[in-house]
Amino acid sequence: MRKRPLIITIIALCYLLSPLAIVTQASMIHHIPIFGPRNIFERLFFTDIIILGIYVLCAIGIFSVKKWGWYVFLSCSLVLIGYNIAVYRINPRYTLILLIIYNVVLAVVAGIFFRKHIIAPYFNPRLRWWETETRYKIDIYAELTVGRKRFRGEILDISNSGCLIALDHVIKLGTTHTFSLRCLSHFVDVKGRAMRKSSSDEEGDYYGIMFLKLTPLVRESLGTLLEELEIGGFRDHAREQMAVRAKTSEDRVISRITETAPRYTVQHTAVLKKEDENIHCQLMDISKHGCFVKSGHDLPQGTMYRLVLRCMKYETDVNGKIEWKSELDKQHGYGIKFMNLTRGERKNLKMIIHTLKNIGGKNRLEIARPVGEDVIDKSVTNTPYRIILFFRKLMLKDVE
Repeated sequence: MRKRPLIITIIALCYLLSPLAIVTQASMIHHIPIFGPRNIFERLFFTDIIILGIYVLCAIGIFSVKKWGWYVFLSCSLVLIGYNIAVYRINPRYTLILLIIYNVVLAVVAGIFFRKHIIAPYFNPRLRWWETETRYKIDIYAELTVGRKRFRGEILDISNSGCLIALDHVIKLGTTHTFSLRCLSHFVDVKGRAMRKSSSDEEGDYYGIMFLKLTPLVRESLGTLLEELEIGGFRDHAREQMAVRAKTSEDRVISRITETAPRYTVQHTAVLKKEDENIHCQLMDISKHGCFVKSGHDLPQGTMYRLVLRCMKYETDVNGKIEWKSELDKQHGYGIKFMNLTRGERKNLKMIIHTLKNIGGKNRLEIARPVGEDVIDKSVTNTPYRIILFFRKLMLKDVE
């Protein structure tokens, strides 16, 4: 798991160590020993102990990166500034310049926490990426080059001699194109010929592609890719069984068609079940606490479903709740949080994630970082940062 931003850790650590610095400074000013008989701790007033505790509370609030922590930090900062002024008036042994330095430092640090990039993760848990479990990207795609244009498609299965790919773009059978395959951690550019297209009886529009003129380097890359798919349990044994059955039949044509190199299915599916409703969707990524799916159905946020996951050679049913939704190219994306997992379900999820990790599954959030300005702007509009926006707009009006 990643660590939180260094600046937050440093400021929290400074506040945590502040009581020690304050006690040392008071000991030096008043010539009172820190340890031993009649030490400074024996002379602390009740209010002094509270103030020292406030610094520790500030450190906890900053380090938590939670909404309550932000409010606690700002409140404590105001209390400390007021306390410093009161101490100066009561005890003139503290110099005015020291008071000003203390209060300016507190005000500057408080001001830093009003900046939109700092305030955003305090009020939007989805921006606290270091608290998010590692998620493994399992959507696999390819790009097709036609002339100077590139089109994206999804690989449904692949072998060392060809692949089955779903494309939005129509291509003619018999034509040759360059395919940029991205599968797991591998990138392979191959030339392929469209040999067949899905019939009207089949679901979806996809093409059967035969690879052509593979160089030794490309063959080696494909071999490594297929080896990792084998380890991950992607192998499509159903297709191989068809070939075995065809050998015993009289139809030798079917035998020649189905007796191909081992193919590996890389399309991951899931089903959302609720009463008599079954909603088919595509699994995009997964962690031990939840997953991200996309579907053509518009589902309400906060709804509970029974989620049937089929990923690699594992299949499991879990309870899931739609935590958030987004729009994705004529489809809907849903962030689902797993709920009330049994020991068996946890074990299956652990095996899925462990296998994805071994075969090079990538963390989806690495691609999403850093968070875009538009995301942060939306996150801070409903926070105290709007005070800064108000004064900024007011100042701009005065300039105009």
